[in-house]
Amino acid sequence: MEEEKEDESSSLRRVSEDDRESETASSKASTSDSDAQQNQKSGQWRGFFRKLKKGPAVGLHTFHPSIHNIRMLATKKSRNARQSLPVLEEPTLDPELYCFKSTWKNFSLPELETATENFSRENVIGEGGYSEVYKGHLEDGQLVAIKRLTRGSPEEMTADFLSELGILVHVNHPNIANVIGYGVEGGMHLVLHLSPHGSLASLLTGAKEKLEWGIRYKIALGTAEGLSYLHEGCQRRIIHRDIKAANVLLREDFEPQVSL
Repeated sequence: MEEEKEDESSSLRRVSEDDRESETASSKASTSDSDAQQNQKSGQWRGFFRKLKKGPAVGLHTFHPSIHNIRMLATKKSRNARQSLPVLEEPTLDPELYCFKSTWKNFSLPELETATENFSRENVIGEGGYSEVYKGHLEDGQLVAIKRLTRGSPEEMTADFLSELGILVHVNHPNIANVIGYGVEGGMHLVLHLSPHGSLASLLTGAKEKLEWGIRYKIALGTAEGLSYLHEGCQRRIIHRDIKAANVLLREDFEPQVSL
C-alpha cells in the first residue's frame, strides 16, 4: 500500500511538473510572439524616420523620433494654416499612437510622380487649408487619392503628418477613407483608395447628369455615420473640423468615405 501511495504521489508530481513546463513554454512562446511584433513595429518606426530624414524637401538632420520632440513639434501650430486640421478630443502622445499598420506601403517619390503625372494640376480633386489631393493610378492600375501637405515649415508639416498618421492608425470604419500607404520623399504624402467617382466635389461640379435622390440620401447618411464614428465611436475620439464635399470620397457604389 505504501509503495502504491508513493507511486501515485510521484505520478502526481510528474503531472504537475509537466503542466508547469507546458505553461512556461506557452508563456515564453507568447512573449516571443509579442516581442517579435513589437520589434517589427519598432523597425517600421525607425525605418520611417530614416526615410524621413533623407527626404529632399524636409531638412530634419537634428530631428529624433522621440515622443518629446513630436510633442514639441505638434505644439507649433500656425493658426491660419492649421485651423482645419482634425484633432483628438483628448490629445495624447504615446508610442503606440504612432505604430504603423502592416498593410500600409511606403511609396517612393518616383512612384507618386508617375501615379499623378508629376502632380499635374489636372489631377487635383481637392484642396484645403494645408493640403492638396491628387487623383492617381498606381502601376497595378489601382486608382488612388494622394494627399500632399503644402503649408507650413518642414517641421510643422512633419508634426501634422505624424499627428494624422497617429489618428489614422486607430480608425476603422467603412465610411472613413481607407489608407493604402504613405510617402515622405519630397514632402509628406498619404495614399488612399479612390473609386472612379472621385470626390463628392468633383462629382457635383463635373457630372453631366443630376444625382438621383436615392444616391444623395446614401451619401448624406454615410457621411453622417462616418462623422458619428469619429466623434463618438472611434477608439480615440476625433473632431474633424473640415468637413466639405472635397473631403468626401465616393466608392464604386457611391458609398461615401470621409477623408481626414
